[in-house]
Amino acid sequence: MRRRQQRQWVLLALALTLCFVYYYYGRSSDDTTLRSDIYWKPGKAATGEGRQQQGGQGVGVEKRHKITIIAVWVDRGNDPPVYLPYFFQSVEANPDVDLLFINVDKEQKDCASYSNAPNVQEVCLTEKQYHELHVDYLCRRWHCASEDRKIIYNLIKQKAPDDNNNSFFRILRNGVFGRWMDPQTTIWGWCDVDAFWGNFSRTFPWEIADKYDVLAVAGQPAFGDQRLLFTRGHMAFFKNSPEVTERMLSFPKFSSMSSYLTLPPTRNDAEESEFSHYMFTDEEEFTFITFEGMVDSYDSVFLSEQGVFYTQLKKEDMSVSTRQRFAKMILSPKRRDPGSIFSDEGIEKKTRLFIDGRYYEGGLWFPTEHATFVETGWSVFEREQKAYFMRHRPGGPVMQRMEPRARYLYRDGSLHLDESLYKHWQAEKHNAWFRRIPPQGIQSGHIFVQYHGDEAEIWDSTGQVIYETGKD
Repeated sequence: MRRRQQRQWVLLALALTLCFVYYYYGRSSDDTTLRSDIYWKPGKAATGEGRQQQGGQGVGVEKRHKITIIAVWVDRGNDPPVYLPYFFQSVEANPDVDLLFINVDKEQKDCASYSNAPNVQEVCLTEKQYHELHVDYLCRRWHCASEDRKIIYNLIKQKAPDDNNNSFFRILRNGVFGRWMDPQTTIWGWCDVDAFWGNFSRTFPWEIADKYDVLAVAGQPAFGDQRLLFTRGHMAFFKNSPEVTERMLSFPKFSSMSSYLTLPPTRNDAEESEFSHYMFTDEEEFTFITFEGMVDSYDSVFLSEQGVFYTQLKKEDMSVSTRQRFAKMILSPKRRDPGSIFSDEGIEKKTRLFIDGRYYEGGLWFPTEHATFVETGWSVFEREQKAYFMRHRPGGPVMQRMEPRARYLYRDGSLHLDESLYKHWQAEKHNAWFRRIPPQGIQSGHIFVQYHGDEAEIWDSTGQVIYETGKD
């Protein structure tokens, strides 16, 4: 009898212990934070419905990688910025790429819904829930006690006002928000919403994407001999694998709770500075590639449901016939199939790598200790070609590769266009002329034309100007 009572007490103690462990550790599992008070609008991607394969020139019809891009939007209760409809239009034009839109309702006024497209999922979180998700993810690794959780939560909350770009935890987004990602995701990324996506079918490097842990988007075109290696805050991509996720969590500040509490504060440009230096320099187990994608140096850029294009022709060069020809090229893009990304014409060799920015001749917006760059030694003509920089294997050398740009151009006689993955409105969104762009976005069959960073027009399908913002 006494022995039976002892067994019962042991079983009761074991049950209480399991309840304690579940309460403090199991709360971070996928059946807890997804509570009824979190609004989740799943796209059909999450349920496996409504998915159609989008074709593209130079891309086969075989199954491609599944990409989920995570954007964090903090709703501060103001009117939505004028670029937001443009952003969602460009997302919806890429049905094979999922957007996970994390809307943080800082003012607790309920989240607006911005898209019903099957490739858009919207999750509405209070600021407290947003912080708790990060605590859950980190404490799952650190095995936090209840008091530890409170300390971590309070520190994250205290530092949040300094994280105006939602940068402090960017490299962890696939883990923090993974429960809402399509389980078939093989590549995840981040993005900002002050951007317009181009045509992923033609401009994302599908053919080689699975060979690298990090896929960083470079400016397009770039003409300098020196090139920074970093992941841009407005778009970057990563292999969605346990190994790469573990490597991200091994970033020194995330490696342990004591490190998180004692190491210097994270910079608010961390994805472009300290996180980048970790991926490109400090941790040589990462494989990576940088590829052109952000339209950067241009005189005229064209945005439409067909993608993002640019040319070096200026506004004064745009005659009626030139506009007509450009409009036709943009709305019905046709070019010679460029073939494989890495062609027989490409030239690849080891590059000259610098692991800090003391000798970088361009402008840096972060301390030199976080800079990684290469010197190509290319001639002026070679710098005008498409450029790739990569580490093919863990611990291997960093290589540079040049591919002929001519293979990718759209041509109509003497006119030509190049195409890019996205346009980022970094500076122009603050200008008065930009706030005069049509608030409804781009109508089907119309073209948004931006002349450098000075003004914009809307063209109809024939190239006729039907709206002008004017200059400031």
